[in-house]
Amino acid sequence: MITSTPPVLARARDVAGPAMRAVVATLLAELHGPVHYHFGWADVDGTPVPGGGGKGVRPALAILSAEAAGAPAGAGVPGAVALVGESV
Repeated sequence: MITSTPPVLARARDVAGPAMRAVVATLLAELHGPVHYHFGWADVDGTPVPGGGGKGVRPALAILSAEAAGAPAGAGVPGAVALVGESV
């Protein structure tokens, strides 16, 4: 069992996290609880989870892909956020 966040996922969360949360905030209010749970930002009771885990691989891939193409990490944020929208 993984007990810590791999560095690449933590970095992706730092880069794309604020934009991901901003997009989720635009959803209908009744979706906030389930989506926060789905993304590992809250437990099943809605209590925020420190560090927030889960669902970070696809945003990390968007950011890593941008960097692999020679772009800054931030160039992958729109792709990371679009992937968030698909999984909600």
